[in-house]
Amino acid sequence: LVLDLVGALINRGNAKREQSDISSLADLDLALTTLAGVSGLRWIVTVDWLSAQIRLNRSNVLSDRGQLSEAVSDITLSIDKLRILARQNPDGVDPLLATAISNRGLLHMDLGRYQEAINDIQEACHLHASMAEHGRTDLRGKYADLRTTHGVILDVAGRGGEAISYFNESINDLQQLSEAGRHDAELSLAQALMNRGFTLLSRGDIDVAIRDEERALTIFRRRFHDDRGVKGLSAHAILNLAEARFREGRRSESLELQHQGQTLFQELAAVGVPCQAILLRKAARAAMFWAQADLEVACSFLTCAIDVLTGTIAKSNKNEGLALEATRVWKHLEQGSQHFNGSPSGRETLDRFGDLVQKLQVANSTAIGSPVG
Repeated sequence: LVLDLVGALINRGNAKREQSDISSLADLDLALTTLAGVSGLRWIVTVDWLSAQIRLNRSNVLSDRGQLSEAVSDITLSIDKLRILARQNPDGVDPLLATAISNRGLLHMDLGRYQEAINDIQEACHLHASMAEHGRTDLRGKYADLRTTHGVILDVAGRGGEAISYFNESINDLQQLSEAGRHDAELSLAQALMNRGFTLLSRGDIDVAIRDEERALTIFRRRFHDDRGVKGLSAHAILNLAEARFREGRRSESLELQHQGQTLFQELAAVGVPCQAILLRKAARAAMFWAQADLEVACSFLTCAIDVLTGTIAKSNKNEGLALEATRVWKHLEQGSQHFNGSPSGRETLDRFGDLVQKLQVANSTAIGSPVG
């Protein structure tokens, strides 16, 4: 009965997280406390596995809140337990271990620890390849997803050329699975296309980037109305497409797409979906490229980024992930600040952004250095 209660708490915590309910962490904490009261050798494997599951889920919730370092601590505890269980299991590695290691890789990426992120995703890919060799062909889609994640991490680490090769492999596999009737593979395919499109855009291959983003959007829009996660992915692809249209010189279309994408993210943020960091990044990125053409429009996008920071500070200030993202954005803005410095309103908007970044840094004890001065 105690283990049934733990399972129910895990499930309720996960359901609450899906609805952006902040009490999800309390359910997972209660599950851990309850599990600590289970004794007896006959239950040790079950208890260890449930403990690993809870730590993984706690890490996801902490990541949503921007508490990245704490999330890494929890997920590392999960990985340690899953490694022990894998060594004891004659049937091979639990796929959950590869998932946990991959998730930690993404946390390392968000923390700017790119080599650690690459190490984790490489290990996760190796585990999946090993499972496939032992007949787990049902995990082919998950393996493709990992290669997409590998590509994302490489791109963020400045290795876009390598990233594209991983995206290509993932897209080829997911395309085959989708054509074979695997409904779940289609959404993964769209995500891989979206990420490859952005990498190609960053490397100047605009035509292919646009094809990827439009194809991804077509898939996202088929599921748009009943899935908040897909709504966020749609917003991401729309903003990628907005930048591509700007670079084509189609500025009115770019502006319309930018507003569409930002509005979607703002709607999600309003109902508690943790998308502040991506909205901040995309709004500031738009401000940077629009500053070359229309400073008033650029300032409006930077004001959107300022609103994200203001909202976070008004609530609690505690969001390590957003503080790190804001600092990275600030450094890019300062490198291209000549356009904003050309007018008093531009400089004032940039200074407001910098002041808010500094407040977030102080509140979260980030060690990247002050953005102002």
